Amino acid sequence: MTDTLSREDEAFAQGLAYGFTPSMAAENAGLELTQIEAKHYSMAPHVAERVNELMKSQFFDPSNEHIRIAHQLEIDRDFAYKMGNPAAAINATVQRAKVLGVFVERIDNNTNLAVSSPDKLTPDEWAAKFGVQKEAS
Repeated sequence: MTDTLSREDEAFAQGLAYGFTPSMAAENAGLELTQIEAKHYSMAPHVAERVNELMKSQFFDPSNEHIRIAHQLEIDRDFAYKMGNPAAAINATVQRAKVLGVFVERIDNNTNLAVSSPDKLTPDEWAAKFGVQKEAS
């Protein structure tokens, strides 16, 4: 079936398989369709069949889900810039970098409560200085 698809139809089907809305897939494929036309075109037998083929192929293997998420975040970033929301665009960029493993959020879990002091106190001196009562043994 893929031999009969034009370059635009193939790009449209790939966009749908990636999870784009029909109007987004049409825009990315270079097709000038209204939202309703894109929805109807997405249900055309030759397009629907190609989308099903793509979804079953190894190219859309669930183990590559992080790539699809990163791609969607790139689209979200571009949309945020178009809408004039730079904070959302920056957030999408940061989330994309995390998904791709470019950087990892570091969480410090420091339970070391030792106090470093130039004049080290013995436990008895510390207890006397800070008013801590020793337990009777």
